[in-house]
Amino acid sequence: MVQACLYPLGRSPQIFREPTRFDPARWGREAGERPPGAAAAGGKGVGAGFRSLAFGFGARQCVGRRIAENEMQLFLMHILLNFRLSVSSTEDIKTTYTFILQPETPPQITFTSL
Repeated sequence: MVQACLYPLGRSPQIFREPTRFDPARWGREAGERPPGAAAAGGKGVGAGFRSLAFGFGARQCVGRRIAENEMQLFLMHILLNFRLSVSSTEDIKTTYTFILQPETPPQITFTSL
């Protein structure tokens, strides 16, 4: 079994400029981000389509990928439209890496109905 450790790959300065800065756009196809020293590639980041392989790729990618992505977006939209989210602490959340990256303790998030 081969396992790619996605946590450090997403924070590699060889792949991303300013890898520790919060930038959700870096995962998009039109990110335009290039690794340091890389040549321009038609306005798209080098390997932009392969920065995250949660659903696989090619002929054997997950057949439910689009449905799963739409469901996640609809769920998030429902939460954000119907609730105000607040966090009681301003401390950084400490994380631990097992098979996935997870918080050491669950964050205390309060959902208030709008």
